[in-house]
Amino acid sequence: VFYAIKDAVTAARSQNLGQTSYFEMRMPATSERIRMYCADPLASQAVS
Repeated sequence: VFYAIKDAVTAARSQNLGQTSYFEMRMPATSERIRMYCADPLASQAVS
């Protein structure tokens, strides 16, 4: 399941950032971590 989530996050990062480079994804993959890894516009505002 972890790698399926990582593949989905990779697709979201590609869509949101245009970025397909490697990123480290730590376990456990909590909902908060997944949201931040996806780098959607709302999560990006929370970080900056």
